[in-house]
Amino acid sequence: MAKSKGKGSLGAPQFVRYFAPVIEALQQLGGSGRPEEVRARIVQARGLSEKEQADPLPSGICRFENQVHLARFYLSKAG
Repeated sequence: MAKSKGKGSLGAPQFVRYFAPVIEALQQLGGSGRPEEVRARIVQARGLSEKEQADPLPSGICRFENQVHLARFYLSKAG
């Protein structure tokens, strides 16, 4: 069976792997932070390389930034 586009090995969207790192980054930042600050904390904590950060989606948008944005968005909607 082929892996669905944008889905992880269990069928969940790939951005869900950033839920915990986003929460941790926001806790470190005192409960809120600008997107750049949150991404910087995640990069530092996870030791992400420049290549991992710059990996583009087919649309040309940076995959890392997009997935962190989606994680933040869905976490904020969940409350």
